[in-house]
Amino acid sequence: MNILPILSDDDLSDLLEKIKVLYVVGDDPASIMIESMKNLDFIISQGCMVNETTSISDVVLPGSCWAEKTGSLTNTTGETQEISKILEPPGNALDDQNIITKIAEKMGLEL
Repeated sequence: MNILPILSDDDLSDLLEKIKVLYVVGDDPASIMIESMKNLDFIISQGCMVNETTSISDVVLPGSCWAEKTGSLTNTTGETQEISKILEPPGNALDDQNIITKIAEKMGLEL
């Protein structure tokens, strides 16, 4: 399993021509490149909001939103900000890392 760095829109469009499966976490690439994504065999989307990517995904996993997890984010100015959990995720929602770790374990992988 390969985990790629953040790609530019052009690089992502090029990559989408070469792969069959896409696992999207907390993003909406279909909002800007839905035509490129239609050639994929399988799309998994993980997040807390319905968007264009979830509408074309084969599987949608309920992830937690920013207020339901602890960590950090980098804003549009490049500044890293710490975030603290202030709410518990509703229902079956898990934090992103927990979901990815559980899937990796089922695949026999260790992260």
